[in-house]
Amino acid sequence: MSEHKITRVATYVGMGSYPFIENNTHKFQVLHHQSEFASLKALDIHYLIVDDYYKLACMKLSIPLKHQLVYEAQEQSLWSPLLALEQSEYSGLSFEKSLEIRQAMISENSQLKLYRLDY
Repeated sequence: MSEHKITRVATYVGMGSYPFIENNTHKFQVLHHQSEFASLKALDIHYLIVDDYYKLACMKLSIPLKHQLVYEAQEQSLWSPLLALEQSEYSGLSFEKSLEIRQAMISENSQLKLYRLDY
């Protein structure tokens, strides 16, 4: 984030990146529903962090093509079978279904993405 001089950022559902945000110099906004994306422009937030936790939480997400992917990485903390077990308890999915989602996440190239929001 320092490389891109990002001072305001939003995240979708997951708060796993929160400990890595310098709270004194960065504004951090957590979105719980995709409908909240519209509020980001008014808050002057131009970047969105998405980690694949939203998939385990059974949330939907659609990133419009006009938003530019500027960074992506693997995030192995999301690969934990214990996280899948814990989330299945809250989502109502069976543990087997949560493990299936987890396995699909592991097979992807990245589980953490940073988008520049172009309004």
